[in-house]
Amino acid sequence: MKTVTLKKSAEASEAMQYVRHLPQKQLASMMQTSRANISHLSTGKRKMQQDIAEQALKTIENGNFAVALLHQFSDGVTAPLLNGTAIDQHRLAFLAMFENETEELAEVQHRLTLTLAKNPEQLDQAEKEQIHQFMNELIDVCTVANNTLFNLAHVYNLSVKRLMNDRKAEFKKFHWIN
Repeated sequence: MKTVTLKKSAEASEAMQYVRHLPQKQLASMMQTSRANISHLSTGKRKMQQDIAEQALKTIENGNFAVALLHQFSDGVTAPLLNGTAIDQHRLAFLAMFENETEELAEVQHRLTLTLAKNPEQLDQAEKEQIHQFMNELIDVCTVANNTLFNLAHVYNLSVKRLMNDRKAEFKKFHWIN
């Protein structure tokens, strides 16, 4: 299995559009870089360095910014920001999308239970394709869930970082994490 590492630098202009309401001088201070660098990052003339991204994620509470930036630095391993023209950014639209995607996942999962019980080396091509379809549905659910989480956090002025830290205590109680 290939190790996933964060890129040393990444294109950040998409992420930067979600913080353009903040003055460049303030962003520079928050990200511990120069105002000129903020300008270059915003226009795509320069890639954002990993240390600046880390500082930005520590100091800027903006879900769209975080999702877009993390997606770029993870080289596409984390969920992308759903910001296309077919996406209604209203919280209820996200909840409807989440419900639809989880129903699709449940349907595929129901058909796949016996296949998942088999030894992976014994699967035929059609069964491997079913696993592939199931994984695509999982990615859809994770992507919509992540975007729904950050959308709700924005609308209700909640910190996903704080929420996640609170949940981590519960995860430890359940022995889901060490």
